[in-house]
Amino acid sequence: MMKVKDVMSAPIITEDGDTTVDIGASILEAMGVGSLVVTEKGVPVGIVTERDMALKVLSKNRPASEVKLKEIMSSPLVTVNADASIDDAGKLMADKGVRRLLVLDDGEIIGIVTVRDLLTRKPELVEKIYPTVKTPASPYRLAHIEDRLRHCVYILRTESDEVAASKCTEVIEGIEKELESLVSYYEKDEELKEILTKVEAIAKKVKSEGSAAIPDARAEFDALLTDLRRIIRWRRISPGTTLGGELPFPSRRSRLK
Repeated sequence: MMKVKDVMSAPIITEDGDTTVDIGASILEAMGVGSLVVTEKGVPVGIVTERDMALKVLSKNRPASEVKLKEIMSSPLVTVNADASIDDAGKLMADKGVRRLLVLDDGEIIGIVTVRDLLTRKPELVEKIYPTVKTPASPYRLAHIEDRLRHCVYILRTESDEVAASKCTEVIEGIEKELESLVSYYEKDEELKEILTKVEAIAKKVKSEGSAAIPDARAEFDALLTDLRRIIRWRRISPGTTLGGELPFPSRRSRLK
């Protein structure tokens, strides 16, 4: 049985609550971590994540240099014992509605465990951590769609409009059917639904217009393949989650200036 101490990150990085967010962001960047434990007189009282710094500072409508960590921290802290199973940690995250737990050993904080830590080791925990959300399609399930899209894009790029229309019709139909099957199972996966909607629109146009639709299809499939690859990359680094709601901030430092 895998325990929390087997997957946690250590040591934790702490910072006083009166420290401003711009300094906190610099610490995150320098240390290569995603969160800071906020202290008051040396006692841990909350936690601030990279996402908190990006979103909550924006809501304050003030420069990061004027916002203190204690103003945007999440509190109280939620802790888990180092010897607890990762299944128990996942259930605790679900019960408390948090994505990070501080890890205790004999009452002392020794590390931190995140949703990503758990799902990377055991993806099926997503159903326990997010019980009301059906797991989005994994990057491995999407990889076959990517292969088919890439094949279609290759045909569109290398063949004449007439030949491409003939060759791609069957390929597009196959992509459409596979996506329909995935969407029927991963019914909460909005990104997957959006891909299907776009493929259906392209397929309908190619069927009705033939080679005349190919110039537009080239651009649309290029964009679709790019979008799908972004989704796959995201789901590989953050299992069980989607890109939806994530803001495309370029870097910690630039977004906090």
